[in-house]
Amino acid sequence: MFSFALPLALLGSATLVLSFPSSPVFPRDGPSLSHAPNFKLTAHVTGTDLNPSIEGWVLSGSHIMPCYSWVILEDPTNSPGRIFYENGTAEEIRYNAGAVLSDGGSPPWPWSFIVPDEENEDHGRGVQVNCGAPTKGVYLPQFPDQDPVLRYGGGRFYACDADILYGPRVTLFYRDAEAETPSGCAEIDLVPHCVMDGAQHNFTVPAPCFA
Repeated sequence: MFSFALPLALLGSATLVLSFPSSPVFPRDGPSLSHAPNFKLTAHVTGTDLNPSIEGWVLSGSHIMPCYSWVILEDPTNSPGRIFYENGTAEEIRYNAGAVLSDGGSPPWPWSFIVPDEENEDHGRGVQVNCGAPTKGVYLPQFPDQDPVLRYGGGRFYACDADILYGPRVTLFYRDAEAETPSGCAEIDLVPHCVMDGAQHNFTVPAPCFA
């Protein structure tokens, strides 16, 4: 079981990493590939799973303080998950330099999907959704790529059972390519599933997703 300390810079932005991974393998015997203005993200386990299994779990948030949440994974039978959308100019999207956002607060306004600079002792970065500046370069690959899983740099997303402020949660982390996924955690692809309703925003890009 991992434990958390709050990062020094709660609203800090991350540095863009300009290397790109090869397309991961994702089974194509399920939903068809489409596009939508909004999407949810679900876990596809690519190696050792957790217990219970987190295959198909949705990305959600665990509140820490106003304007700040850790990104967690939850069973879709218990949580609807967060709705995300891609944001950026045509040039930013073309060069995979846009951002992923998710509305939060009351009334709702855009919050950012953030991969922070700070690493824990296992060289992992606890992924956040908050109202700070977004991490540029978090993206869903566009056509003709047939594996539209969420990507950032050349590293991997993974999930661990972790103790955060309000108790244990399955929590999302990111590691660089040269780091290793800690024992007891599960490497995952984050698979987008189309959401046709939801808020519309300026510079929102129709995102590739599974219908």
